[in-house]
Amino acid sequence: MKVSQWVTKRLEYQFKKVRNFFVSDASYLKRKYKKEFNTVLNLKTPQTFNEKVTYRMISESDPLHATMADKITARTLVEERIGRGFLVPLIGIYNRVEEIDFTALPEKFVIKCSHDSGSAIICTNKQEFSPHSAKEKLAFCLTRNMYHTTRERHYRHIQPRILCEEYIDLFHDNDKKTTPELYRVHCFAGKAKFIEVDFTDEDGHESVNVYNHHWHLQNVTLGHPNNPDARLPSINVLKKMLMLSEITVNHLDYCRVDWFIHNDDILFSEFTLTPRAGKMPFQPASYDSIFGAHWIMR
Repeated sequence: MKVSQWVTKRLEYQFKKVRNFFVSDASYLKRKYKKEFNTVLNLKTPQTFNEKVTYRMISESDPLHATMADKITARTLVEERIGRGFLVPLIGIYNRVEEIDFTALPEKFVIKCSHDSGSAIICTNKQEFSPHSAKEKLAFCLTRNMYHTTRERHYRHIQPRILCEEYIDLFHDNDKKTTPELYRVHCFAGKAKFIEVDFTDEDGHESVNVYNHHWHLQNVTLGHPNNPDARLPSINVLKKMLMLSEITVNHLDYCRVDWFIHNDDILFSEFTLTPRAGKMPFQPASYDSIFGAHWIMR
């Protein structure tokens, strides 16, 4: 990205930051919800999943949420609850981009900020990797607070840091079209109920399958078509992933846990407390209510 584009991004971010002083979270999110779903947001008695996500965004105050959203402290929580063996190996943690010695990093790695979404940079070939571009992106991301962009309050007080993890090659000797790249386990009251399984083929086309906790494919899409050719690991590995999800979220009323499965090894990716910032594109829309019915808000 050119320098001028980063300047534009900084100006856009400053506008959003200033806007927060004049537009409340509730007003902002009500308007966003109406634009997305063409209906009025019900905050008095939220029923659907997206309504409940939005209600959480406006009302949440549990400091545990920030701990879980912080990609560094989340690793500590997972280690305490299920052990270090389920974590992607860590290469380093940095407070500033100037601390990163890219020449010392391995041939393949993933580097990202701890306090946001969308900052991840994946290096699979250092000969084609630009440390300068990576530093520009990370430097910008360190300056922004995701709360000002999305109004997700659990991001508001997370310390901005950078973490570098080993690259997990999920597709070595595997067909990208049929091999899952991420499993997103939706847990309600500490119980795994639904699982999104994400795929991206060689041409960048995405597909998503949604399963219930019995691993039956559900008749729903989430912004991308289903993948009829999906190849999943053994049922024992899948059941173990659900069990680990339930242990890591404990008895939280709702949390999504994301995982990689690599050669039957289950590796934690991150926690998500407010998926899509309350704009999950369920089709048919009835699944918005089906998901929502499982969420007994506290």
